[in-house]
Amino acid sequence: MRPLTPSPVPADANPELEPTSPPPAPIILPTLDSSDNQFRTQTLTAAPELAPWLVGDNLIRRFILLANDLSQSQRTNKHLDFLKLSQPFSVNSTGTLIAPASYQRYKPFVSAIDQLDADAVLRVYQTFKPLGQQVLGELGYPDDYTVDTLLSKAATAILNAPIIEGDINVVKHSIYYHYTDPQLEAMNPVNKQMLRMGPENTRIIQTKVAALLAKLHGGGR
Repeated sequence: MRPLTPSPVPADANPELEPTSPPPAPIILPTLDSSDNQFRTQTLTAAPELAPWLVGDNLIRRFILLANDLSQSQRTNKHLDFLKLSQPFSVNSTGTLIAPASYQRYKPFVSAIDQLDADAVLRVYQTFKPLGQQVLGELGYPDDYTVDTLLSKAATAILNAPIIEGDINVVKHSIYYHYTDPQLEAMNPVNKQMLRMGPENTRIIQTKVAALLAKLHGGGR
């Protein structure tokens, strides 16, 4: 009787012989002052729709400064320059109501925000968060005040903005328009900014901000 010859064991049947993927290469962050190119490239890879607003320099600083304003329910014009609105604020023919065209000015930016992939954006944020933390130090915040905390507060300010449907009455004082309704005029600057964007745009932004905030806090996976 001939001895049985054992069949060769396939390589893929032995866990020790299974090929393994190499670990991802560690990301080496640039300095804050030289971070623009790398931050822009990785952000555009995750969110190419943001290209028109990722111009200029000091991108991370500008982002943190804007978030800082929002977290305090403030609005600083120079930190909103990136919006690059093509048309000025406009009213109807009688000069008493905000014109629909005034809301349309924000459509390109709002459409870009609406298209963001929350997971991809969060990955870029986590990569560059240490540089954002440096900016907080420049602003005088204590070491235990985190960028996560800042962004959570900024997001909350946006989410708390009221959505007001229908016509909004305004009156011109000198070169600026004010809301006729004293309650609207007394709102904080962030609420007023969202009001200027119109109810549809505000709703879109709040939906995306809520999704990003859920991802930041580990939910919505």
